[in-house]
Amino acid sequence: MLSREDKARYADAFLSKADTLYTKRQFAEAEEFYAGYLVLMAPAIGGSNGKSDEGSSPTYVKVLVHRARARETLGKLEGALQDYIATSMLAGSEDPWTGVSTLKKERAETLPSPNRVFAFFRSIPLQAPQLPETPSLGDETLKLAFDALQAEDCALSFTLVNEALAQDISSDEGVACALSLRGVFRLLCGHTISAQADLHSATLFSSNPPAAASAAIALAYTYLTLGDPLRALERFDQASKDDPQNGEVHYHRGLLLLNDLGEFAAAVEAFQSCVAILKDTAEAEGMRKELLASATANLGVGLYRSGEVERSLEIFRDTERDFPGSGEALMYQ
Repeated sequence: MLSREDKARYADAFLSKADTLYTKRQFAEAEEFYAGYLVLMAPAIGGSNGKSDEGSSPTYVKVLVHRARARETLGKLEGALQDYIATSMLAGSEDPWTGVSTLKKERAETLPSPNRVFAFFRSIPLQAPQLPETPSLGDETLKLAFDALQAEDCALSFTLVNEALAQDISSDEGVACALSLRGVFRLLCGHTISAQADLHSATLFSSNPPAAASAAIALAYTYLTLGDPLRALERFDQASKDDPQNGEVHYHRGLLLLNDLGEFAAAVEAFQSCVAILKDTAEAEGMRKELLASATANLGVGLYRSGEVERSLEIFRDTERDFPGSGEALMYQ
């Protein structure tokens, strides 16, 4: 039997070879070497949570994602789906088969109404990564996916981000952005488990706090969709610690506390944090100004439901004065 040290040495060799082949788009060979790594570093069964240190490590999850993308490119959709499900299980999903359909069916799925799609993206701003001096085909395709989203062509954006992930995106940050974008589309299409796998992986790949926070927000919504608001709150809490000046995190955390958990005082604090942060940038950014209007109005709702009626009325009047003509202002006139 191989010692732990020998397993690690052989696994590193398999991984190095697999990554080289993957970069060269030799996906069939890369799949075999990724399989060798995964066998050597497979989670041990019987631990306190059913996972070994190796199996729950970011490297192990990244290898699963890379093999899933290789299999998807090769047309091995069921195998790719199994890897995405394994990624989701390592993220902590209790029932990995709930709501899962094949990748082929997903690609034919119709997105929800554009209004719903753009409302969600406005509240979770995703930004394309900077192109390197010599961009790969995957880098350029990913930029086109974000350009299509900016042009409000959701179907094209979804198609392009799938293509980008099957190509050679040159940086971990680029992979994280692509996984976040596809994860949000999958969430909006109702493919919650595969969305969860994408978004969990995005948080591992990203070293950029705002980008990681956006992925964490969407990931929290996958738990909320699966009926686990407390797990969603854990994600929001962690994101607010990692990026405390991210107004969007405080906004979505406030909505969860207000509408799903009934924690009105905590919701008020979250919306107050959001408003304080967004006021500095909302004048120059239309989308953030819209979010600020919503956060201000929801702050009023939180105060009202906390029994602070006079303060809530002041907030509603402020909303009407500061955001004339906005949907939030009209709602509380």
